[in-house]
Amino acid sequence: MKLAVLGAGNGGFATAADLALAGHRVRLWSRSADALGPIVERATITLDAEGRHGTAQLERATTDLGEAVAGSGTIRTSAPSTASPRSAVGRRS
Repeated sequence: MKLAVLGAGNGGFATAADLALAGHRVRLWSRSADALGPIVERATITLDAEGRHGTAQLERATTDLGEAVAGSGTIRTSAPSTASPRSAVGRRS
């Protein structure tokens, strides 16, 4: 399955690597090229986690949102809770 992971923090990197090691075609997006670092040129992430270990080959790491989601069957977001205005504890709409 072709997947997009939006967000390149710890959770986004781990999710992208886990999904790629499970055999999915994964594109990782970040709005910041600095957050992606060297994986823009060489889209690999080494994962050493409970239950899954290895070097994951991503289809792409990009700052272009359209490129990241094009043709994806599933889009997974990974962002801190503070990224959503409704996520603050105790906040009411």
